[in-house]
Amino acid sequence: MVRHAAIRDGHRDPSGWSPRRRTLRQGLAVLLLTAVLLGGASAAPPRGAGAATLWPGHPAVAPVEPALAPPTGPAAGGGGPGAAGLPAGLGRGAAVPTRQGAPGSAAAEPGGAGSSDPARPGTGAWRPAVGAGALEGSAAAAFIAPERVPEGVAPLWRHRVEPPPAPDAAAAIVVDAASGRVLYAHNAHQRRPPASTTKILTAIVALEYGSLDDVVTVSAHAAATEGSTMDLEPGERYTLRELLWGLMLESGNDAAVAIAEHIAGSEAAFARLMNETVLRLGLRDTHFTNPHGLHDPGHYSTAYDLAAMTRYALANQYFARLVCQPEKVLCRGDGDWVRVLSSTNRLLWYHEWVRGVKTGTTGPAGPCLVSSGERDGRRLIAVVLDSGDRWADSQRLLEWGFRAFAPVAGGRQGEVLGRVPVRDGIVAAVEAQLAGDLGALVPPAVAPRVRRVVEVARAVAAPVAAGQRVGTARLELDGVTLASQPLVAAAAVPLAPWWRRALPW
Repeated sequence: MVRHAAIRDGHRDPSGWSPRRRTLRQGLAVLLLTAVLLGGASAAPPRGAGAATLWPGHPAVAPVEPALAPPTGPAAGGGGPGAAGLPAGLGRGAAVPTRQGAPGSAAAEPGGAGSSDPARPGTGAWRPAVGAGALEGSAAAAFIAPERVPEGVAPLWRHRVEPPPAPDAAAAIVVDAASGRVLYAHNAHQRRPPASTTKILTAIVALEYGSLDDVVTVSAHAAATEGSTMDLEPGERYTLRELLWGLMLESGNDAAVAIAEHIAGSEAAFARLMNETVLRLGLRDTHFTNPHGLHDPGHYSTAYDLAAMTRYALANQYFARLVCQPEKVLCRGDGDWVRVLSSTNRLLWYHEWVRGVKTGTTGPAGPCLVSSGERDGRRLIAVVLDSGDRWADSQRLLEWGFRAFAPVAGGRQGEVLGRVPVRDGIVAAVEAQLAGDLGALVPPAVAPRVRRVVEVARAVAAPVAAGQRVGTARLELDGVTLASQPLVAAAAVPLAPWWRRALPW
């Protein structure tokens, strides 16, 4: 075949192609390039289909859900691997110097008073956040701790603080609710009967699987439950909200059974939900057979696990309200029905800084108390099991924690700590913000040495969901992680149109 030379502007075209054939050739080249680009884009896995590598050498991290409810307790926040979120008010204190690493919303109170929130399990699919939302690791309530917490003051602080007064208890623990760090432990992993501290998990399962406005009819079986009760009668009708107050303030075993039957149909079925929640939290030394804590050989927990459950539960704002009030007046209609409920937690009556949580007593368990206190934005959780004086033990442990440790702040929920490039998005980058408050408790002498480390993804592929994990922020002391929080996308970034993605610029 003879290739003809083209004449253009009086000169021979060196390529030998005519203008028409040249145009056709260029069009085919553009189509071929478009096909290649579109093919490469379609080959990328959709969001959720795989994990994103955040930075060189870091293991792949799967995208996480958008932030849910912020904690008023620790929540469900950032305590390093497997840690939950921070309570409201935590993280105040001296600003922490920032060391930048790799380049680089909270829902209303769920099920609050007067709420008929349809989005919850049983009537929807709500679960409370353990924190400010995006969780790090599989165990929502896990602490920054070794496989087994050593005895006494945590090793990191052992030579920096005085130990607390030895509690007169078979098992005890003190935890920084913000970061999840164990500050002190005594037989923390010893399996013991938990008595009515069981009701901490009963309440949170009820909040997850029920609606506060549900009407519960008391069965004869529930009304006949032994031990501490709120004096329910067969056939009486209460809202789930009212029963929860009776459960947590008056430690009503009858309320526990009525709640269990309403949520799951039976005590046994409800216990299965409780154990599923325990497994979801990654707690291995707890097994429940009933919702009230009356003694059973197969019903046990540990000081560590109870502290973790409490940290998880306090992320739910309504639970936090339930456990911090010494008294509650239930009233219906125009006041023709009034019921006054009083808390069994004596600490609530004498100390304004106490924020709950739950008492428990049986013969085999002995006197037990899970307590929480807050001072100057610092929240601690203490557990004592089989204590000779649970009130004095708990008060001394909490006051020791407040005296020996000071807060450092790494940032508030929603604070923007960087920007992440977005591939194939309608915008070039998205802001990376804290999923929850970032803070920790440390001995005052070392607070100036705490540094914040921010690590964000080199890039993420569109579409990006609001709340999608794009990095991590940590507080570190001499290379040791004290607390961490996920960084999440501040806004959604849709995929750009195909024709825009096909362009080479």
